[in-house]
Amino acid sequence: MRRGTRNRFRRKSYRAGNGNSAGGLYPYGHLQASQPSERSPIYLQWILTAFQALLEKIGHSLRIALALASCCVGICLVILLVQIQQQPQLLQPLQRMLVRTGLDVPLAKFAQLASLTTRSAEAAVVRDNMERLRLMLEAFPVEGGHEYPLNVEFLYAQANHKGFWNLSRNPLTGARSFQGIVSDYATYQQAYEPSNFAGQVLYEPLGHPPSAYRIYACDKDGKLFQTKAGVFFLSNQN
Repeated sequence: MRRGTRNRFRRKSYRAGNGNSAGGLYPYGHLQASQPSERSPIYLQWILTAFQALLEKIGHSLRIALALASCCVGICLVILLVQIQQQPQLLQPLQRMLVRTGLDVPLAKFAQLASLTTRSAEAAVVRDNMERLRLMLEAFPVEGGHEYPLNVEFLYAQANHKGFWNLSRNPLTGARSFQGIVSDYATYQQAYEPSNFAGQVLYEPLGHPPSAYRIYACDKDGKLFQTKAGVFFLSNQN
């Protein structure tokens, strides 16, 4: 074959080649075409960001809606309670329904249990003041140099002066004066209205001069705490 013929054949082959062929202008074109686009991750990130912002707005709206719903429910309950207090007959349909369904007895037992639990909690907090009074009475003969005090006022004067008074608050009424925390049992016995002694501890000296004592406690109604054995009290007597 002549030289001119070979050159023309080469030029035709060169022009016939394309960018994707191995002999074309872009010998690595097939690799470039297979590379993924760099814009795809950016679009995906935008979508995720927008979705996250949407979820945050929905969550914020739900929190506001729940808060408003809670306020509305609370207001409705208050209105209902006020209406029931003013018109007790509103409970009659509910009571009849409870009787028909047999739920009145379990609810009554539950209310009784709740009352006992509340009373036990009251006794526990008042019991602490009883123990505090016992400690002061046991310290009194040492600090005062006498037998047990004749009354609460004398105990307070000596204990406050010597620095061992440790009754600071009535747990049921919040009173902080010693007259609102502890009283003489004799005064309590003579009182016409026991509710004035709610949450107080009571001191009863025994003997002349007092060589023993008893400590009582009152509930929120001013009544003495009871046990199965009778009135509950602390004493240094066996």
